[in-house]
Amino acid sequence: MTTLQSLIREAFIDPIRSVLIVDDQYPTWDEILNNALPESTQDRALEARSSEKSWQNDPAGALSVISQFRKKKPALILDIHDAPDATADHLHQSDLLILDYNLEGAESGLGGAMARDIIRAVLRNQHFNLIVVHTQEPELQDVFHSCLISLSKSLSEEFNTELALIAGLEEQLDELDAEEKFNPKDLSEYFDTGTYLRLRHPAVNCGNELRRYMSGEGILSGLHSWAENIGLKGRNKKAFAFWAIARFEKNLKDDFTAEAFEGLTWTQKDDRLWLRTRRGFVTFVEKNHQDLLTELESALEAWQPSPSRLLSAKIRHEISCNGVEAEDRILSKAQVFAYFYDLIRNVGAAEGRAALIRDHLNRQAEALGTLIEPAIVAFGELIHATDIATGDTFAGHYGVDLTESEALRTAATHFNSYISTLPVITGNGHLDCGHIFKLNNEWWVCATPACDMEPGQNTVAFVGNSNELRPFTALRLNIFEISGLGESDINSGLYCFAETSPNEITCLGLPAQGSSDKVTWRTFVARNDGVLTGPEFDLIKPQLADGSLNFVEEKATIHAKLRYEYALNFIQKVGTSVTRIGLGYRGSAFIGPA
Repeated sequence: MTTLQSLIREAFIDPIRSVLIVDDQYPTWDEILNNALPESTQDRALEARSSEKSWQNDPAGALSVISQFRKKKPALILDIHDAPDATADHLHQSDLLILDYNLEGAESGLGGAMARDIIRAVLRNQHFNLIVVHTQEPELQDVFHSCLISLSKSLSEEFNTELALIAGLEEQLDELDAEEKFNPKDLSEYFDTGTYLRLRHPAVNCGNELRRYMSGEGILSGLHSWAENIGLKGRNKKAFAFWAIARFEKNLKDDFTAEAFEGLTWTQKDDRLWLRTRRGFVTFVEKNHQDLLTELESALEAWQPSPSRLLSAKIRHEISCNGVEAEDRILSKAQVFAYFYDLIRNVGAAEGRAALIRDHLNRQAEALGTLIEPAIVAFGELIHATDIATGDTFAGHYGVDLTESEALRTAATHFNSYISTLPVITGNGHLDCGHIFKLNNEWWVCATPACDMEPGQNTVAFVGNSNELRPFTALRLNIFEISGLGESDINSGLYCFAETSPNEITCLGLPAQGSSDKVTWRTFVARNDGVLTGPEFDLIKPQLADGSLNFVEEKATIHAKLRYEYALNFIQKVGTSVTRIGLGYRGSAFIGPA
């Protein structure tokens, strides 16, 4: 029977092709070949370093780890690096990194600083990375905590009004210290690293926990007891929690990162230690574990990736395996791409070339998706069958309880936004059909067909042409309370769901049928031919005034973009005058009979 573990193996483990071991006690090709040279030509410094490595006296441990990767079918490409200057430049090309935590040697007293620097560097590169940290440290959890802190920003760095609270408290703490009723060194008894990291877990609402603290509940209940014991009340009791956080972080100020790692999350269980960011997954094992792939597999299972993450990993692998074949199939149609490149060569403006290349990208991606579709569908069916056979628990991996009505409504709203909008990439492209922008305090959607929004194309709405000005039609959208909409409203075609700020969905739409409000549309003129260099752009708003026409300069900000089919729905609301759809055809090379 297929299990979650076997799904993880197919999605994450089987795609591994190369392994890099970074360990100062492992043999490298350089030193092995150096040892084989005549003594007179050997690199003495390399020989001296090699002679001090533990594998020279006990090669069995290193050989066992190396052999597990060589025995895999197909065998994995393996490299070993031991230089103290290891950087992400050496590390980003391997699928799996095996990292020794004590690269400086346990006797150095640096406590894994180099390994933590490597983890930070690898998790900032452009690839998804799998990392196994193995160590001889006596407390594996301490290694895990140190790495977590090295990937986190200081909380107290963001304190503002809290600083005044702490300052007001410190005088009382000094008095209690002088009276021997309080000793700040006792902090670790009530607020240790485990407590601190539980408070910082992304699944925990820090604000709620601080409120629970005031009632003696939750993660900070021990800290509350301490505050009660030394007689703190009201404002000073509240300040005491912030004091504890700032005091704890003071000793770690050099360990925090200056730039936060997006998507950082981690286990809150001690039996299987892992953390992940958007660019990697890290697990921690003791060095006596020789089967590191199995350890990694178990850690990935403990993470409980959602079915969507399993599918995404499978897609990434299928693209890697089939991308070259797909590319060759597509590009073998020489007539198509000769014509395509001729268009690129002869288009007048750089913006027009960019539009053609974007179109080329979209069609290539569609063709590639079609090629790998059977494998992805089959894997999706396997996920579902496995879920049903093993207890129907995979839905819980998302951490969203859809049996609760408000959670269901929120999830449906985010889903509607996902299927109807595209990611907005600032600094690239041009104003386009479906762009939702804010002008002053009003929301608008560009409702001019895409073919008329291409820079360099003939303009509409006004006589003449301009390389600087791009006229377009926009519909004004109203904000609607999502909780007031029923299923029939949502499917009426009058509304759209846009992520107007991170993780915040706004329902925007037109007046409902029968409403006294009319659909409002306007003709605007975008400057710079509609080319975007960021989310903000300049536009001109033509405005009638006592028999004359004024041109008011305004700034607008793009917040979202509707997919074209959803934008067309709004175009139809304007009327038949703007329902022209620009298809992707080009002029025929054939000339008919006279």
